[in-house]
Amino acid sequence: MLVCSPHPPVFEHVPLLRRYAGHVDTIFQKFLDYKFKVPVCGAAILSPGMDKCLLVKGWSSGAGWSFPRGKINQGEDMDKCAIREVRLQQRHSCLLRQER
Repeated sequence: MLVCSPHPPVFEHVPLLRRYAGHVDTIFQKFLDYKFKVPVCGAAILSPGMDKCLLVKGWSSGAGWSFPRGKINQGEDMDKCAIREVRLQQRHSCLLRQER
């Protein structure tokens, strides 16, 4: 887990942030609570021969490999979220293909 000093320098040097300097831990905890509550959507991107798939690695040192995915926006359809995230992360266009 990231540990912040009680008053990170950015909170002292940016006038708009000064009023939050004493509340960094609370703000960070609220962010973590939000981060783990919002569902994610993604896509499995397969090669034409369907024998390979695209995986992405998270940016943190302990992150693992997964399909491209990201948090759904409020009111957004899951399909649209998955397509948006693939475009954002991989610069690929994709179409939704549903098997029944």
